Amino acid sequence: MKSITPFFIILECLLMLVSPSTGQQHFFYKVPPPPGTIFRHVTGIAQDARGYMWFATKKGLFRYDGYQMSSYKHNPKDSGSIKTDALEAICVDGKGFIWIATFGKGLERFDPATGIFTHFQHNDKNPESLSSDWVPSLLADRQGTLWVGTANGLDKYDPRTGGFIHYRNDPNDAGSLGCNSVVSIYEDRQGTLWVGTGSVY
Repeated sequence: MKSITPFFIILECLLMLVSPSTGQQHFFYKVPPPPGTIFRHVTGIAQDARGYMWFATKKGLFRYDGYQMSSYKHNPKDSGSIKTDALEAICVDGKGFIWIATFGKGLERFDPATGIFTHFQHNDKNPESLSSDWVPSLLADRQGTLWVGTANGLDKYDPRTGGFIHYRNDPNDAGSLGCNSVVSIYEDRQGTLWVGTGSVY
């Protein structure tokens, strides 16, 4: 795979900036999408263990191998395809699965080995289902745990059951989640999770 480490990659435009403090030049190189495709709102970027770059966009999922782009689109005739092309965030877990947050269609797990997407959505009849189909943020922490920020709280994925453990605001508990709209998640050097909340959309 061609190395792209020395460069800054930008998907929307080609720029060249000069740092006033050092005089060092920084080059931004445009990575073209597949023929006949345009990028719209790149909402998330991740890299897997093989070095592939993955891009979540409002027009589907893209993989870059250092030479060219491959795209993954919703196919209404294929239940194993991605549920929607309107994507919000992306991360890669320790097992190599690609997790994709969507705009109103829940959570997607992509297995690069099989090319199949598994769908996780909210179900009122299942208390262990995803809290909401609006998923703005994702994090795979250093312990291998997947955290999902939704419009109705923070979810932790349980791989043993395929369900989710929910963390939500409780007005009677000062130690509970402050707001149910979870828009960002970060893990610091000490392994502490930081949860950003507020209006989702």
